[in-house]
Amino acid sequence: MKKILAAFILLILAGPLSAQAHTGLSSSNPAEGEKISAPLKEITLIFETQIEAGSTMVLAGAGQTFTLDEIMVSGDTLQGQLSEKELPNGAYEIQWTIIGADGHPIKGEVGFEVAMEIDSSEAAIEESPAEEDIPVEKTEPIEKAAVSDTTAQPESKEGSLMGTILISILAIAIAGIAYKVFKMKK
Repeated sequence: MKKILAAFILLILAGPLSAQAHTGLSSSNPAEGEKISAPLKEITLIFETQIEAGSTMVLAGAGQTFTLDEIMVSGDTLQGQLSEKELPNGAYEIQWTIIGADGHPIKGEVGFEVAMEIDSSEAAIEESPAEEDIPVEKTEPIEKAAVSDTTAQPESKEGSLMGTILISILAIAIAGIAYKVFKMKK
């Protein structure tokens, strides 16, 4: 009987802890740190589990935010279509915010670099590009999420930890009451 009760308590305690695991980024195109030398038409982020509608991403670089033509959520995948214009050379960051299967919002980023080879005839044109050639939405710099790599972190660990503790205490209390009731029936 004690073994059954111990197994029951372990199951109850393990449930809230596994529910606390948040969706992380599995892979991306472009990948973290990748150097792109061909025109980029689409950004694809694949997560470890299903993501919910309302998940989104933006592309930021050189103090600007580039507008994505279309952002689609499908299962564990978030895709964004870039305009047909090429991105200028430089460092970029895909800043994503998703709603995980557990309902928690999660933020992260993927950094990459665009390094297109420029031939001498294009170099003269690139030195003074016309503003209408590149669809750019100028905004305030986006605050970086406190994530040092592409592993997703919840916005607030304190709230989910407190919930886990409360659920664990409640589960232990219920198990203790059930044990006493079961023992009284014998």
